[in-house]
Amino acid sequence: MSASEYKTVYAEIPVSCYSVPGKNDHIYEIILEAAGTACPESGKMQLRLRGSETESFFIPVNEPGTYIYKVYEKQGSDNNITYDTRVYTVKLCAVNSGENGLSCSVIAFSEDKMEKQDKLEFSDRIVTCTSYETSAPDESSHIAKNDIKLMYTGDNTMFLMPAALFCASGMMVISLLCIKRRKVKKGDEQYGKK
Repeated sequence: MSASEYKTVYAEIPVSCYSVPGKNDHIYEIILEAAGTACPESGKMQLRLRGSETESFFIPVNEPGTYIYKVYEKQGSDNNITYDTRVYTVKLCAVNSGENGLSCSVIAFSEDKMEKQDKLEFSDRIVTCTSYETSAPDESSHIAKNDIKLMYTGDNTMFLMPAALFCASGMMVISLLCIKRRKVKKGDEQYGKK
């Protein structure tokens, strides 16, 4: 069948963005980019979302095939924002469902985690910079921009994993010492030592 004989279906690719604390006017620019030459193009190849918004790309498909897309955030120019660098690979599979119809499935993978993603999510962070001056401001007392320490919101440290490993190691050492002591005590009893 030719493409004109199939009924057009629309594959949906939903995208969610998280709010950026202290930046109510922050806009995410999410790009949909075809990874192949034969990929159908969406009416919108770019979404502009505020934090905590969800919107979708809709791709019109009018023939069976497998189509690959990349979805990512366009990096902005605000120096106070750390932009999300995740890139999602979206695989769209269209198959003949009978009577000139198509059925589409959408599967997304994040490049940093090669496992299926339920959602395409983007999260930007605020970078907090502090400039310090002495009581007599002059050029020598002002801290250079390169000397400013950056503080990121959100703590991504893993505390429980090292603590659990430490406790497990301690319990293992105590268990081994108890076993060794029992063996020594049994050996002493066998040979009549007290």
